[in-house]
Amino acid sequence: MIITVTALVALNGGEETCVCIELSDGIHSEAQKLTLLTEQYADIRIKKGQIDQEKYEELVRASSLAAAYKKGLVFLGYGSHSKRTLYFKLKSRGFSDEITNEAIAMLCRKGYINEDDSCIREAEKCNAKLWGKKRTVAHLYSKGFSDLSVNEALQELDDIDYTENCKKLILRDYKHRLTRAREDKAEMSKLIASLTRMGYSFFEIKSALASLIK
Repeated sequence: MIITVTALVALNGGEETCVCIELSDGIHSEAQKLTLLTEQYADIRIKKGQIDQEKYEELVRASSLAAAYKKGLVFLGYGSHSKRTLYFKLKSRGFSDEITNEAIAMLCRKGYINEDDSCIREAEKCNAKLWGKKRTVAHLYSKGFSDLSVNEALQELDDIDYTENCKKLILRDYKHRLTRAREDKAEMSKLIASLTRMGYSFFEIKSALASLIK
């Protein structure tokens, strides 16, 4: 197999380099385009002309890593992700374990992934939705954040008054139920059950209701 680099083209303002390759067995030929991050291109030091199989495989691997890295950036652009969540998302796109882990390590080195900060931002979103502490914690774990990151986030949000949040939630989403619950025990039980599913403790719910039902 004859492998030849036929062209090197800068892309995206020089952030990437497209390596154009021709594969030939002397009779048939196939053209390929492998896109590398410019830093990869600088490390590999590729030039136009014939290359061996080992160098070709190095280029293919680098191109796969660049693709995983860029896909990781896309996922992160949609919101906070833990390394664990990002791992499964990249794996679902067909990247190997090795490439996935290396791409995540690269994203961490460049500051795109900071699990503690991401976890805090995610917890802040939960608080903005008026979720209780239990639901917030369950959500953070479902996102793949570690015990350490979750605890750090809870400490950052330690000044949250969950009883007050529960009260705000009742007035925002359950005001119609509150009116009926004043006179109907069954309706009160349903209201408490709904607030429990939102992550509030029984004490927080009772305290919030007590301040609203007078």
